[in-house]
Amino acid sequence: MKTTTTYSIAGPDTFRLASRKCPDGSGTNMQNWDKDVRSLVIPSEGKILGQSDQSGAEAKIVAYLCRKGNFRALFDNNIKPHVYVAMQLFQEKWKSYCEGVSRLCCLKIQDLKQDPEFKPLEKLIKESDNWPPSKRYYYMAKQVCHETNYKIGKNEFVSNTLKKSEGAIVLKPETAQEFLDFYYKLFPEILEWHRAIENQVRTTMLLKNLFGHPRKFTGLFRPDLLKKALAFIPQSTIGMITNIAIVELQERIDNGELPGLDLLQNGHDSILWQCYIGDEKDMAVEVAKHLNRKLLSPRGEPFSMSSEVAVGYNWKPASEKNPEGLKEIIL
Repeated sequence: MKTTTTYSIAGPDTFRLASRKCPDGSGTNMQNWDKDVRSLVIPSEGKILGQSDQSGAEAKIVAYLCRKGNFRALFDNNIKPHVYVAMQLFQEKWKSYCEGVSRLCCLKIQDLKQDPEFKPLEKLIKESDNWPPSKRYYYMAKQVCHETNYKIGKNEFVSNTLKKSEGAIVLKPETAQEFLDFYYKLFPEILEWHRAIENQVRTTMLLKNLFGHPRKFTGLFRPDLLKKALAFIPQSTIGMITNIAIVELQERIDNGELPGLDLLQNGHDSILWQCYIGDEKDMAVEVAKHLNRKLLSPRGEPFSMSSEVAVGYNWKPASEKNPEGLKEIIL
């Protein structure tokens, strides 16, 4: 059985595409599928699925919108913010697994990768995303990163976490506030960036993303408008990278340059595709060429986006119960 979708620019206000049923009622939303349901999506006969993902893309944009500080140091040293925040925020939880966690939390970011205790702890933190809801420390840290970068409040943080975890993770407002305060203590440059964007919007009501595309804000300046302003540059820049990459790749497919490659889904910061079995590494390299854009920060600092790729025979991440799912590969 096959399915399809319709993409629309109406709705999202950050150049990302919305996905919905087709006008004739066929198809479905192809973007917001639960991980378990994704196992239903399989490649065509003789082909394998690939998903190219802009790794930590929005957070990396934020790091270069801010002054150079600890947040940018994470990207300079190839450490995922979610891992670092989970290590620091839930330090006490890791002590039964890693005796040296307190010492690791005190190290400079540039020294973490060289420490022999960090790699196994990093792996453990990522694995916690599959633990029972109350112990999904990686997921909670990921939510802290995403939400706090855009100045979320404690009550909205509780609500968003509950919704995104489908009711599995319930936090008290005071716990949420502790998380948010801790994050700003780790990365004070993010608060400075918030103030700079607020000042710019109050003064001009205009922002431009890193491609130079503008957005004019209208109406009274309220907290919800500031949240939209903070999200605009990172989200619209990443959305445009994905959109441009898909157009460029489809042009190459139509010109016969990438035989067997089919583009299946626009995931805002990722592209789902399929290709002939055996060609997946070559095609992953080609997709990465279009996602790994070179950009300039507002201060004129050059930096490059990066992407990761996973391949498999269904759209769900691989696990013991789903060995045929997407597995990350190194290019």
